[in-house]
Amino acid sequence: MEKELIIFDLDGTLIDSRDDIARAVNATFAEMGYPVVDKDVIKDNIGWGVRALLEKLLPEKDDATVERARKLFLDHYSENLMVDTHLYDGVVPTLEGLKERGKTLALVTNKPLGLSERIMEGFGIRGYFSAILGGDSVANKKPHPEPIIKVMELTGFTPERTLYVGDTGADLDASRGAGVDFIAVSYGFADIEELVRRGCRQVIERIEELLGIVR
Repeated sequence: MEKELIIFDLDGTLIDSRDDIARAVNATFAEMGYPVVDKDVIKDNIGWGVRALLEKLLPEKDDATVERARKLFLDHYSENLMVDTHLYDGVVPTLEGLKERGKTLALVTNKPLGLSERIMEGFGIRGYFSAILGGDSVANKKPHPEPIIKVMELTGFTPERTLYVGDTGADLDASRGAGVDFIAVSYGFADIEELVRRGCRQVIERIEELLGIVR
């Protein structure tokens, strides 16, 4: 497929952050007097933003409780952002290969922008990306298409020339809303079979496969 702008998701696509996110969730719950949540349950709900994650997991879901949990989570997570988080195999060679072909790379994540940039700087991949939008960069985060549309506006590309690579239903929905082709990675946080049932047409098992797909 001929694409010029490749937009990536972060968590579950470029980085495996499940352990650090789960640690922050359970530190938050412990501070609030709630029981520990299984890591796999937490993993299955990553990708829709901090507030959505906590609303899914909290025993009490009133606005005040969710907002208190959100602030505590961000404090805990910010202090232990890259303890166990790591890049997935093949990420750097893939980014390097796409840049060598003259592709423009961007990132759209529901993670707050500041935390996202800290992680990308920490792994030495920030320089590959021409634009980065976090969940707090726009009025409507994924699954709304706004952040993808905004990146296309910033970089000057049309939907036809754009590809989004992610791992969750939020990524699929945002891509559809923006009129952009979507490729799912099977190694991420979501149930890939569910994405396929929802109409995801292309799935890759390793991120390096992009180099054989994108021309």
